[in-house]
Amino acid sequence: MSGLDRRNAPGTCDVLFIAPWSEALLVNSALPVYRAIRSRAPHIIMKAMHAEQFTTGRSSNAGCRSTEGLDSYDIAQFSHPHSLRAVIGGFRPQVVVTLDQSFLFGRAVIRVCRALGIRTVFLQHGLISFAGQKASAQMRLRAQAKRLRRYVLHFGPMYFRAVVVEDPIFFLRPSFLTFVLGSFCRNYGFAPPQPMDEVRADLALVHGEFHSQKLQVLNGYSPSQVLVVGAVDSDEMLVALSSPSHKLRRQSWLLARGLDPSRPTLTYIAQPLVEDGFVSRRRFQAFLRDLAQEASSHGFNLLAKAHPRSSGRAFDSLAHHSCFFAGTDSLADSILYSDVVLGHTSTALGLAVAVRKPLLVWPYVTHGEFEAEVTQQLLEVARPVRSRDELACALRELVSPDWEADHKLYENWLRKYYYFDPTRGAGERIAEILIAVCADGIEMTLYGSQEPTDVGKSASMGTELQPT
Repeated sequence: MSGLDRRNAPGTCDVLFIAPWSEALLVNSALPVYRAIRSRAPHIIMKAMHAEQFTTGRSSNAGCRSTEGLDSYDIAQFSHPHSLRAVIGGFRPQVVVTLDQSFLFGRAVIRVCRALGIRTVFLQHGLISFAGQKASAQMRLRAQAKRLRRYVLHFGPMYFRAVVVEDPIFFLRPSFLTFVLGSFCRNYGFAPPQPMDEVRADLALVHGEFHSQKLQVLNGYSPSQVLVVGAVDSDEMLVALSSPSHKLRRQSWLLARGLDPSRPTLTYIAQPLVEDGFVSRRRFQAFLRDLAQEASSHGFNLLAKAHPRSSGRAFDSLAHHSCFFAGTDSLADSILYSDVVLGHTSTALGLAVAVRKPLLVWPYVTHGEFEAEVTQQLLEVARPVRSRDELACALRELVSPDWEADHKLYENWLRKYYYFDPTRGAGERIAEILIAVCADGIEMTLYGSQEPTDVGKSASMGTELQPT
């Protein structure tokens, strides 16, 4: 049997979401789309698959977990997890949505689907690692150093099995040696070299116009293959904003967390910097101490919103300070009820821009093409704080009654990097596209055909999918 244990056989589906990360990250991206599909086209079956055990080392005895009816599977629980052809073939989906196109796993998924005649959609999650950017590859290599063993043992075999089916003598070709050496010398295994056809899905759905243009230039997508839909994680903010009492709810929300509603609140959006090896634990904890002390001295509540992969130990330095550690609290609420937001390079910071919050960025890295580009994007609307003195100065200015957001600047940034429609969520737009794909309402020719892909002219999609 190509799937799980017979007691947990996955069965078939129409739409299969796949990501080489944790179940939580996958479900967060898939749930808004699943809800919209269930509401609009309940006959369409959607399922999800992740690789949490391979990427984190955490094993689970449960072959399948269900969240609001969305079944998600850990690929490690399948009887032949390294054979993507067998695993994906067992689901028999009409379309596969992948949150990754750069790592070996995502590239193998696209190759296998192409061989099986399954249409593929790349859905942007977070920051895209673009082809041709060596600094991006180097950053990914450092971030994955602790998990390199599992990466080589699992995702490498997945990729090579996918390639060998198409090209049995791949191991004898010079390109194999180039690929293997490049994985460790120039990091081709972590961010693809340019150009690489295998990293192109049949359709790409991205956050903003900037990413659309980048995919076209660096990954070879045609303009008709890329649609701007916004970020799925922004849908949570739409739910919070839709409540007619969200302004009145701020007081009770802060009180429930031991914070003073009469004081301004500084929300820190954390990332797994220590866990991914970007900064040392010592440096990170020194930053947190400075942050807590400056927030207190300027009369701010401090709320630290942890990343799903953040370790509680990394926040030990906050134990002796007046701070609320928001582990499971809603990200949207944590931002909506704040007065100032501070973060690093997370796309979640786009939510702060969407609701016109003052934004501070601590650029923990200052070298490399990728890091510089990401920081530059945020600094178009955010203020950098590279030291405790700069943080103190920024807090003094932002608490001033004279401070006012530049709404035009914020709107232009959102259009470019993080399209946000306060009347309609990204999940609905994505669901509409996937429903049309399943119904053949979008003429999406599989890769390799002589017929041009023409996704941009579907009447069912409408022009509202593009930012205005």
